[in-house]
Amino acid sequence: MSILIGTGPSDLYNAASDLLAAAAEALAMTDAGVQARQYVSPNTPSWDCEQLTVNVGTAAVGDTLPLQPPLQPGLREGANRAVRVVAFTITSLRCIPVVGNVGPKLPSPAAISAAAKVIDDDLWAIWNHLATLKRQGLLFPPAKDRVMFFDPAVPLQAQGGIVGWAIQVRPEMPAYEEAS
Repeated sequence: MSILIGTGPSDLYNAASDLLAAAAEALAMTDAGVQARQYVSPNTPSWDCEQLTVNVGTAAVGDTLPLQPPLQPGLREGANRAVRVVAFTITSLRCIPVVGNVGPKLPSPAAISAAAKVIDDDLWAIWNHLATLKRQGLLFPPAKDRVMFFDPAVPLQAQGGIVGWAIQVRPEMPAYEEAS
């Protein structure tokens, strides 16, 4: 992860690729390991068992303090520093035991608990690894002091034997200079 952002139109894709690599690094440290299927998705990804994706979401001018009328988002660009934040969502999906893939009976409590461990490990590994990389200035370089929000991680409801997490971060993304 060493792609600089704030350099051109590919900034969002490059940042998403770096974030995917960081999430994969984190999951490689877990007992279950990292999912083989990994990609930057053009939007919210389709669900598949054992999959790790990153997609770009909303882009907005972030709130700054104090929120006085001259600092409203539409007026910040000329006189004050605008903080542009872009949402990136990491989606980590895993297979879980369900009725149908273990016969006509419910999965055992041990099998369900084992799946929960994998899912919980995924969240905590990604969350902590991203926080460590941010503190070290290695996530979304080159600015170590870049504004970044860790939004609440959202557990994804089990569907078709697949469950996981949507983990959203919103880093400041500087504008790039266009050639005149």
